[in-house]
Amino acid sequence: MIVYVVQPGDSLYILARRFETTIDAIRRANYIPDPGRICPGQIVGVPVCHPEPIPPFMLPPPERREILYKIQRSDTLTVIARRFGSSVNAILRRNRLRDPNKIYPGQIIIVPAADDPHYDYY
Repeated sequence: MIVYVVQPGDSLYILARRFETTIDAIRRANYIPDPGRICPGQIVGVPVCHPEPIPPFMLPPPERREILYKIQRSDTLTVIARRFGSSVNAILRRNRLRDPNKIYPGQIIIVPAADDPHYDYY
């Protein structure tokens, strides 16, 4: 598996061709329900023919669906939460952040999925 940071203009189709794999393989490896919704800064694991070890912290636990996301210059936690169907409070708790306004470009956060039963979204 290759860890890849999505760049502007990337799509699952482009990644599948670049890494000689399939869109479906990338979707399954990253719990991506909509192949048209990947975002610049998002970190995805790309399955390849010759697997390389991937650090465990880069993979979502099997019982939870989470997304690793690299914060871009204009991002806010509200925008990120809406983009991935999560909530600001869930992101704050999951990343042990105290202030939603203290995030910075290049920072990598974990965004819990909306249907994850381990987090509440109030």
